[in-house]
Amino acid sequence: MVKICDFYQAKKWTAESPGLCCSGGKVNIPKIPEPTSVFKELISGSNPSSKHFLNHSRQYNTLFQMTSFGAKEIREGNFMPTFKIQGQVYHLIGNLLPAEGAQAEFLQIYFVSHADQISLRSNINPTLQIDLIDALQTYLHDHNTYIQSFKYNLENRSTHDLKLIIHADVKPPNEHRGRYNAPIVDEVAVLLIDEEKGSRDIVLNNREGRLQRVSETHRSYDPLQYPLLFPFGSDGYCINIPQQNTAARSKTISCMQFYAFRLMVRINDFNSLHYFKGLFNQYCVDMAAKMISERLDFIKRNQKKLRAEEYIHLRDAVANDGNTDASNIGQHVILPSSFTGSPRYMNEKSQDAMTYVRNVEWQKRGLPHAHILLWLANKVQPDSIDAIISAEIPDKQQDPILHNIVIRTMIHGPCGFYNLDSPCMKENICSKKFLRHFISETQTGEDGYPNYRRSSPDNGGNTAIITVKGTEINVDNRWVVPYNPVLSRIFNAHINVEFCQSVKAIKYISVVHLAVHLENGQRVYFYNNENLQDRVNNPSPTTLTAFFDLCKRDDFAKTLLYHEVPQYYVWERNSFSRRKRGQDVERYPGVKKDTTLGRVYNFHPTQTECYYLRMLLQYVRGPMSFEHLRTVNGVIFQTYQCACKELGLLEGDEHWQNTMSDAVMSEPASKLRELFTIILIFCQPSYPL
Repeated sequence: MVKICDFYQAKKWTAESPGLCCSGGKVNIPKIPEPTSVFKELISGSNPSSKHFLNHSRQYNTLFQMTSFGAKEIREGNFMPTFKIQGQVYHLIGNLLPAEGAQAEFLQIYFVSHADQISLRSNINPTLQIDLIDALQTYLHDHNTYIQSFKYNLENRSTHDLKLIIHADVKPPNEHRGRYNAPIVDEVAVLLIDEEKGSRDIVLNNREGRLQRVSETHRSYDPLQYPLLFPFGSDGYCINIPQQNTAARSKTISCMQFYAFRLMVRINDFNSLHYFKGLFNQYCVDMAAKMISERLDFIKRNQKKLRAEEYIHLRDAVANDGNTDASNIGQHVILPSSFTGSPRYMNEKSQDAMTYVRNVEWQKRGLPHAHILLWLANKVQPDSIDAIISAEIPDKQQDPILHNIVIRTMIHGPCGFYNLDSPCMKENICSKKFLRHFISETQTGEDGYPNYRRSSPDNGGNTAIITVKGTEINVDNRWVVPYNPVLSRIFNAHINVEFCQSVKAIKYISVVHLAVHLENGQRVYFYNNENLQDRVNNPSPTTLTAFFDLCKRDDFAKTLLYHEVPQYYVWERNSFSRRKRGQDVERYPGVKKDTTLGRVYNFHPTQTECYYLRMLLQYVRGPMSFEHLRTVNGVIFQTYQCACKELGLLEGDEHWQNTMSDAVMSEPASKLRELFTIILIFCQPSYPL
């Protein structure tokens, strides 16, 4: 960790972003108080019991936790000490005192005698050390503000119908201290029965009452569940914690920002969390689940207001009744694709992956090839590059098999003087920068790739004879494409292997999602209290309607298919505009080409018109309207299916074969059988079998 935050001295790895720790100085929460010297020795390994305690930190925390931890834990049959859960996480808290005749548990154990506490805790897990249980119990009673506050109220107030409330948010700094408990323990903000309760506050009854769930956004969520991590009762995350920079658009700290700050390692700061091994793992997983829960809660709360409907239906509803209530139109939007891990997210990402796979690039040999970027488990050091990647012809006597593979698959061209018609030649210059220079040692390059060692024949470099257009040519190491000997030997194919020493060597390919919808059939999103007439009068453009507008005003766009547009145009501010960077396009000055891919949304064949509209978009270049798509040889057809028939796109069963081929990429076997049945029954293929 060599990078240091300029604001709060957090240590970071080289590749970590500047705002990871504190969002550029916007986040600054109270640090966890440093533990006493005795407890610090225990968790840092200086105590004779340290190894036992740290190896069983989760079990010891279970003895002292004041809430119960609920989650489905996944136990895998290996030796990795990982903590994995599935589904929802919840914390439950019960009454202050057990029911008559019942045994105390969780929080209730703190209010019996000291000896009984040790007995109850040791009975929970007899394998743990009683002396250590005693020491931890004493430590928490002496320092934990929650335990002190609960004990104070039970000892100094009537326990009949006693009800305590823990505020969900941090106590207001200007609040009168007299409203809270004794001054020595008022940090917890436990209120009495006559105070008002918030929806997220914790209510602790005397004996009667049921288990209640602790809200993930309650500040006591962390210290009640993890008393060993927070022995002083330090607050966890709660909503409405203000940011340091009041000029920022977001005025409060998010859950992710809070824990990103809390988990950081800082100069001259003892962060005790990192010492707890298994308990720290559980805490991190628990807090990650809390972040997900907060995002889901945000979607749930806001989608009570957000609704969606097709534009044509919204327009008709407003036309029939100008006073239509927005809350009665459309349907609630459910878990969106923007939520990581949701079904819509997974479907979109899998379709994007298929877009990458189906974007075939053809080499000069006429075969498709793929570009793959790999991160190795062990970092490759500069002095070990030559052991992995070679740009030299192997010795024929020492390794004849690899020699023949390299000569056959890893020699570039030759091009230039030997073959001016080679595909790599651009204006009589090799676009791949061959032939290269001889170099005695591998050196760092300026383009993100190293300059690999290429020994000259005078320095022991090997040569070989190859035939180009009937002429024998003597090639040396200057013509060798870098390769990995192991991969070349295994696959016996052209595999160019490069060491990426800089981000300059990596090309990031993005995918633009392209909408498909019938005329006036696009989705319109609106809020319950929104003026629907404004939405009807000013519908937002979609990528499809913007494509039509682009073809009306741009001659080059008229040469493109729908999915080709993102290569030449950028989608921003609800319209397409020409790219400013990229390769120049011949015969079209000002037009640039990039590697961005376009993915047109798929449709099931039962969605007949949308399915055939999508088919037309794959064959018709430069359409200027929905009507233009349905026009063939000057005749406007009523349906997209009829237009497809007129164009000959439905002759034979090729489109059904393409449909099945597309489905194979992303659908399971059961869905493929269902699709095949639908095609047979409803789509009348010419040759069903």
